[in-house]
Amino acid sequence: MSTSAGAYTYSMASNYNRVPKSKVVGISGSEVIELVKRRLLKTQLVKMFRLLQSLFQ
Repeated sequence: MSTSAGAYTYSMASNYNRVPKSKVVGISGSEVIELVKRRLLKTQLVKMFRLLQSLFQ
């Protein structure tokens, strides 16, 4: 469960502060729809590793 909420949470989020972006859901009545998957730390580390690899090749 994420503790973030509000209209600007996702749009103002960044990864520099070591807090991955939360998932975004839409709610219509009793239905919950996942709009954006949460960003996992593992995914972020893989992206950073690949970036570093590309810089030093």
